[in-house]
Amino acid sequence: MDYSILVPFLPRRTEQVLPFAALVEWTGAARLWQGQSLLMEPFQTFAAVAGAGFRVPTGLGVTLMPLRHPFEAAHKVKSLAMATGNDVVAGFGPGAKTFQRSLLGAPYRSQLTAVREYMTVVRGLLGGDPVDFDGEYYSCHAGMGPAMSPPVRLGLGVLRPGMARLAGEVADVAITWLTPARLPRRRRPPRDAGGG
Repeated sequence: MDYSILVPFLPRRTEQVLPFAALVEWTGAARLWQGQSLLMEPFQTFAAVAGAGFRVPTGLGVTLMPLRHPFEAAHKVKSLAMATGNDVVAGFGPGAKTFQRSLLGAPYRSQLTAVREYMTVVRGLLGGDPVDFDGEYYSCHAGMGPAMSPPVRLGLGVLRPGMARLAGEVADVAITWLTPARLPRRRRPPRDAGGG
């Protein structure tokens, strides 16, 4: 069984994350994880950790969709894989409705539709081909162009059965670390469980 290390607080300096990256590098841990932070952005934190000499596999569990367009999300994920030289599990989620309202003016009318569109654009861009997509919430008519990088697996934060089903359709990984205990007992999450 794989295990990973989660940064258990919101870091304020890169140096605070280095001991956790060292645990990943010097033990059998599969990956270093961090959730969304409104202090230090996880993409930049992990790139800084790589620059400090700890180029370890990383997991973002989960970054919040309202903070960035899917093009920027795909660009940041690809950049992180290139900076670390290791694979990345990039988890996304819509965030709370109050958070959506704060940034977008109103919550998504359909959380699942918004997530499906976001993941469609991100996956298409990471595939290296131009994306030509018009959705209810997200549109993209652009491409990032091909670039060699370690693999990126896309994940969804799963809190309810509907998102678990959607993760089985559009994601490589279901990220369950904040999932209510009753959900995994009733239904096994699709594919990976987000740990490795």
